Amino acid sequence: MSGSNCVICNEPLENGQVLITIREKGAKTINEVSSKHRHQNVFVVAGQILHQECRKKYTNAKEIQKIGKENTDNDRFDRLTRSSQYFDFREHCLFCGQSAQMSDRKYGIEVYPVRTFEFQQKIDAICKDRKDSWAADVLAKLEYAQDLPAADAIYHQKCSVNFRTGKNIPIGGTPEQKRKKQGRPDHTEANTAFLKTMDYLLENEEDQLTVKDLVHQMTQFCGDLAYTTVHMKSKIKTHFGDEAFITDVCGKPNVVTLRKTASVLLQEFHQSQKTSDPETEKRDIIKTAAKLIKSDIKSMEFSRAVYPSPATIASCEENIAYLPDSLKQLLGGIFSEKDCDLKVAAIGQSIMQATRPRSLIAPLQLGLGVQMHHHFGSKFLLDTLYQLGFSSSYKEVQKHGVNSALQGDDSPQDLEGRCIQHVADNVDHNIRTLDGHGTFHGMGIIAGITPGYNHKTIVQRLNVSLDDIKQIGKIDLHQYNFDRTSKLSLKFESLAAQQSGALPDNISLLCSTLWPKKRIGWSAMCNLVQDGAYPGKSTIVFLPMIDLEPGNLSCIFSTMKFVCNEAFKYRANPMLTFDQPLYWKSYNYDNQRTATLHLTNRVTGKLLQLLTTNQRTAT
Repeated sequence: MSGSNCVICNEPLENGQVLITIREKGAKTINEVSSKHRHQNVFVVAGQILHQECRKKYTNAKEIQKIGKENTDNDRFDRLTRSSQYFDFREHCLFCGQSAQMSDRKYGIEVYPVRTFEFQQKIDAICKDRKDSWAADVLAKLEYAQDLPAADAIYHQKCSVNFRTGKNIPIGGTPEQKRKKQGRPDHTEANTAFLKTMDYLLENEEDQLTVKDLVHQMTQFCGDLAYTTVHMKSKIKTHFGDEAFITDVCGKPNVVTLRKTASVLLQEFHQSQKTSDPETEKRDIIKTAAKLIKSDIKSMEFSRAVYPSPATIASCEENIAYLPDSLKQLLGGIFSEKDCDLKVAAIGQSIMQATRPRSLIAPLQLGLGVQMHHHFGSKFLLDTLYQLGFSSSYKEVQKHGVNSALQGDDSPQDLEGRCIQHVADNVDHNIRTLDGHGTFHGMGIIAGITPGYNHKTIVQRLNVSLDDIKQIGKIDLHQYNFDRTSKLSLKFESLAAQQSGALPDNISLLCSTLWPKKRIGWSAMCNLVQDGAYPGKSTIVFLPMIDLEPGNLSCIFSTMKFVCNEAFKYRANPMLTFDQPLYWKSYNYDNQRTATLHLTNRVTGKLLQLLTTNQRTAT
């Protein structure tokens, strides 16, 4: 039971203690008598575990009757003493009624003024929840003053903490008030550490801090006096009220998010209107509008666990829907163009990214960074755009690249109604080095799927190592054993494709007359040959590379084996396109073959049924 507390005494539930599991009837009884306790309201549900002794004492009829009599006597005594006691909001503490005068025009130690009407609303709500004599006294002062900031009300910080946390008046409060120690002991050092922790939360609220993180931070301030996770969660809700909501974000449990509601911000705006100066009023309106938009942005839930999908980045509608309504209305009212959705989405996402830099990854900012890196590969360009607020950083783009590579092939599981064709050719990287070192020259493979499809693979945002990529980006190599005494013939006219794959005579004649004279483009030629409806744009899928010389026969043999295995997974005929040199070497493989591969010459367009095994290896 380590880590859980009894809701009545707020003490840990330890093994070896006499515990009881509350049933539905018992929970109903406890909740009914809770209103009679006034100083100690609790709420329980069936299945909750409590101390047996706490439950007996809490529901004991004599104890409840005794508490009711004490409350009645205290209320009567408070009313009598309150009527004869002098109170001034500028000189006495709002809560305890004792002197809290200023010294040398500065507030004394632990004395603060009431600055906002929001504070008054919180205290009013707490008074209605406490329902005790102290709450009745404070509520009477609130009803009398109506506006505490205008009345220049002041209060002791210690009294405020005790009142908001359900405790009694601290030492130094009104002497006639009866004080009874209840619940968790009051540690001044712990309260101070808690307030420091809340200041830390306000300064770092964009970091998505969890309740556990705040407990750890409080431990650094006061050591073993730090609150438990459950008690910290309760204290945060009491301290901030409706401004704080605790939820699970990006897989992190109990993330604390602070916000101000629209009603509170508008109330603050009206409270600040003490001048008729148009310029001052205009600035106040702009500041309030900025607070409203920022509050809407902070109230939205985002995830940094995954990157935006390509479909989301390419969709203008989804990028517009990414913005809160208040921000869309602001930008839509500023821009004068009729079709400005893309600009609204781009600038709006830049504002959101600047508001919550560590909590979200804006789709258009990531898309722009990936596109610029693809075209220019410049770290300086990306970091400049990032500093201007228009793009993701170079580091984030690189991280997206390695995570995308880690996802591997995102081809559809079923190719029903689609055709898949593989293309392989040499690929080079870092060819412009001064010393010739650090270059890459290997075999690259892609797959064209027609008609195309939308990429639905979710790219997770992980810390990827080089070993992780090596595990998924590899192709098995197969040694090709051939007759080293044979020579390759380069007489291309001797190549004879099988009749089943040969082009019709009229198309061959058309190619030989129009293509050399460049009277018609290759796309137009394909359009003339194609019959039926246009199948749609193809989707290109990038496959792993082979780190071997592309002209190496073992590299070619391994490529063909890999393509055959990929096609067999989809129960499709393997089709592979090479350029003329690779096509010629593939054609001169050993004639004893057992598996068929349709091999296309990228230049001549001739189709050949080619097998991928030799005398010693079978697929």
